[in-house]
Amino acid sequence: MQEYVLPNLFVGRLTRESCTAAFQAGIGSEEVVDYLRRNANAQAARMRARTPVVPETVCDGIRLWEAETKRVTMVPCAYYSNFESPLLFQLCLDHARKKGVLQWEDEKTKRLAVDLDCYDEMRAFIKEAKARNAPV
Repeated sequence: MQEYVLPNLFVGRLTRESCTAAFQAGIGSEEVVDYLRRNANAQAARMRARTPVVPETVCDGIRLWEAETKRVTMVPCAYYSNFESPLLFQLCLDHARKKGVLQWEDEKTKRLAVDLDCYDEMRAFIKEAKARNAPV
């Protein structure tokens, strides 16, 4: 947010809201910090040759604001594990991906989580897949 523009001075305010809007637009905290560093007044950069132009506490604050936007959110899920075969796991994984309901997967241990809303549909799919591929 622009506060003042004078012949050799720009005064602005960097707020959590303005940074959050930048993060939502796809601009990362490191890009914001780099922009501030690159566009600092040359005289200020010379005066602060031994110390950063943008104080580290400001950089840390911007990074923390970005981290707040990436917090984990809880989503009700159905968890599936102990598949009878790697083929059955792969079929279920592909089905969940195709439907856009896959929330988490671990191919190494053959586990996955899907939206709880499609629990009945996944159960029916697993039953059908077992019947279709009997020697699974």
